[in-house]
Amino acid sequence: MMKGVVFPNVLGGTGAMSRSEDWVSVVEAAYRLDLSGAAFTKHLAEVTLPLRGSRFGVFAYTFETVDGAVSIDDIAVAGVPPEAEPSVLQGVRDSPPDGYLPFLQAAQPYGTASSNPELSHVMRHVQQSIGHLGVRDAFGLVARLSWGSGLLVSAPLPERHHVGPAEHRRLGQIAAHLEAGARLRRSLTEGELSLDDADVEAVMEPDGKVLHAAGDGTGASARELLRDAARSIDRARGSLRRRDPDGSLALWRGMVDGRWSLVDHFDHDGRRFVVARKNSTGMEDPRALTERESQVAHLVSLGKTNAEAAYALGLSDTTVRNYLGAAMRKLGLTRRRELVRLAMGPLRTSRLDSTGGELRVSSTVDCEMSTSADLTAAERAVLALIVRGLGDRDIAKERAVSASTVAKQVTAVLRKHAVSSREELLRAVLGRADATDETN
Repeated sequence: MMKGVVFPNVLGGTGAMSRSEDWVSVVEAAYRLDLSGAAFTKHLAEVTLPLRGSRFGVFAYTFETVDGAVSIDDIAVAGVPPEAEPSVLQGVRDSPPDGYLPFLQAAQPYGTASSNPELSHVMRHVQQSIGHLGVRDAFGLVARLSWGSGLLVSAPLPERHHVGPAEHRRLGQIAAHLEAGARLRRSLTEGELSLDDADVEAVMEPDGKVLHAAGDGTGASARELLRDAARSIDRARGSLRRRDPDGSLALWRGMVDGRWSLVDHFDHDGRRFVVARKNSTGMEDPRALTERESQVAHLVSLGKTNAEAAYALGLSDTTVRNYLGAAMRKLGLTRRRELVRLAMGPLRTSRLDSTGGELRVSSTVDCEMSTSADLTAAERAVLALIVRGLGDRDIAKERAVSASTVAKQVTAVLRKHAVSSREELLRAVLGRADATDETN
């Protein structure tokens, strides 16, 4: 979000923009491999503008954690007059971390600040710093390559917007494509894209007819999977994208069989081909995991649900659940939160300081997120132990008090956070993924 940018002086109009539902246009933008850096983020902001923009514009930028500090780069804005862009972009660069770090750290990094308890810090920032400009909410969509790097698309909004389950699912699917496109751009060397690139394992007509195959793309089952995927994408990009936005997104999965992303390639006379490029992802320390187990464990470690991981990889929910169970056993882990914490180090740790007068979630960046609840010292200590995964009995042992005392303190912590369960509490303090222990 921005500080010191007087939007009404540089932008016309007072209301929110009319909405289109063509989210496939954002998916198509994700795979524009001919664009990189600020040219890509500019294009992404432009295609997102009709969908989620307002008179305050849409912003897109990359983020990276380097030596414990988060830097933002490739900043672009769409929806503001050209003469206003320099001052608006400078406002983004000068913004305090409060305006964007919570989006980067959230386990649910899709939606609006007003509809996500994890983003209460953003709402306070909006109200305190730019509320007088007419900004009432903030939209954000994070495509996360790791807990410390990725891409953020955001927009200040003139009114509060609640994101329901269907819209949240849609945003998660779009994030999967942005992540896949970002991985491809990272892996490609500079220069003209070629059909002879080593990571190209199939070249097809738009209708799915395979013209050339190599590597894993040569088998009969692989050809069938690629043909079906190409045809599904072709349908998604047709009239269905406006008639049934959710249906079109369901057809266009993030990957094919956890192996390939399908992208357009145009030859010199303008003929379009669909190319299957290898685009694997996984954990840096696989510890004897198979490729699929590593992929699933990596996505879940970033806070994705099984359904989101299945969509991103182009696998079934059951297949993902089985791979996750196998990965957890090999890693010696019993809870999803342990897998999440394994990957959270670059951006945030889960260590809580309960010794001072205010409970804080420690961060490896120079920004601390404080709970808004007014807890006693004992309640702060209990909350720290809850976040570590301890039950009432273990907390009682740790603090050398009775179980009934702990039960009362836990009840007080839940009440002061306005939640009714430990799961909701963890969502508010650490995020959804920490609150989900089961592997199914």
